[in-house]
Amino acid sequence: MKRWTPAKGAAALFRQFGADVGRACLASLVRGEVGSAEFVNEPWSTVLAHIGNYRAPADRERISTGRDEGTLLDLSRAGNAYWGRSWAARALAYSGDESSAAPLIQALEDHHWRVRMTAAQSLGRLRLRGLEQDLLPLLDDEHPRVRDAAALALERIS
Repeated sequence: MKRWTPAKGAAALFRQFGADVGRACLASLVRGEVGSAEFVNEPWSTVLAHIGNYRAPADRERISTGRDEGTLLDLSRAGNAYWGRSWAARALAYSGDESSAAPLIQALEDHHWRVRMTAAQSLGRLRLRGLEQDLLPLLDDEHPRVRDAAALALERIS
């Protein structure tokens, strides 16, 4: 069995839904447009299963791969909802499309540090020029991991 990676999860999502629909789903998730109660419904349960290393389905069912890595997270719990936004930000790094930058830039202002960190990391992985002004404010973020991610992203796009 092949080991899951974020790139493989994103690729599986894009194969199943198509690149445009996959990116649109990820953008909706990263912008927080999908409520946690919707995570058990399609397409969100499958999207989250692909991008969350099969730890995501809030109804605790697995998609048809039979995977059993990791502990399932109940994303319907308010304290866990940020994981969907974070996983979506990470998956957008592997979209290979400049349109992924817009929702990631919005995510740089997310209230949860992990989402901000992952959005910065993803922007760095995309290596799109001209995002310095979006990333620079994160060098003063309250969380050290966000600051580190922003510094690395700035290094990568320079």
